[in-house]
Amino acid sequence: MYRPTAKVAIALIAYLMLLGAAFAQDLNSLLLQFVGERDRASRELVLENIVEHHPDAGPALLNIAQNPPDPDAQWLAIRGIGRLKYEEAAPFLKRCLSSKSAYVRANSAAALRGIHDTSAIPNLIVLLTREEDSGVIEQTALALSMLDAKEALLALKDKAGNPSPQTRGWIIQAIVHLASREDVPFLAGCLFDGDATVEAFAARGMEQLTGEDFRFARCGPGPCGCGEEGVRNAQRWWKAHGGEWQPDNVR
Repeated sequence: MYRPTAKVAIALIAYLMLLGAAFAQDLNSLLLQFVGERDRASRELVLENIVEHHPDAGPALLNIAQNPPDPDAQWLAIRGIGRLKYEEAAPFLKRCLSSKSAYVRANSAAALRGIHDTSAIPNLIVLLTREEDSGVIEQTALALSMLDAKEALLALKDKAGNPSPQTRGWIIQAIVHLASREDVPFLAGCLFDGDATVEAFAARGMEQLTGEDFRFARCGPGPCGCGEEGVRNAQRWWKAHGGEWQPDNVR
């Protein structure tokens, strides 16, 4: 097997570094492309390049988000701010939770999650309480979950009847992450949601909180299904024990 000499290896490394530099354009050029581009997919590629190669781009993206040339530029810049975890943008992001644009509200919630700003929890709860857009609700629920906002449980439960099964699933997952054993009866009600995925999220949450084994399949790589048998076992268990449920009396 051919093994390069030290000089050849060093030359190869230098070449690869130069090649990488050719692809990583300077920040100013990328920002001009980002502002000037109007095709959303192309603009997303430019943003990816900025985030990938310029971790110091937070201030520039904040400036674009505050003075956007068009609506798409604003929410995409906010997305980049979150990915770069630019904490100084937090006050602006909180204000954006009241934007008329659902894209801006959703990406602002996601960005606050990205920079892990726990001071935004009250703002996110207010947003969740009044929000009607499913995509915004999903991102807000995820943000509250990742920020460990246990005080958001009531607001999340109030939104758990959303018409969209996907959105209900996001909300149930957030509730499970924040829940305690006292929340088992609420999750039990979701066992009969009518959507298999939502029911499975609720059943797995109950399994986690109660210590019961509902015999969900232990899946390896690849598709695993919704765990219908585990859901049925959870439903049977609740029908048998729900009437006398006391959190401290179950192992």
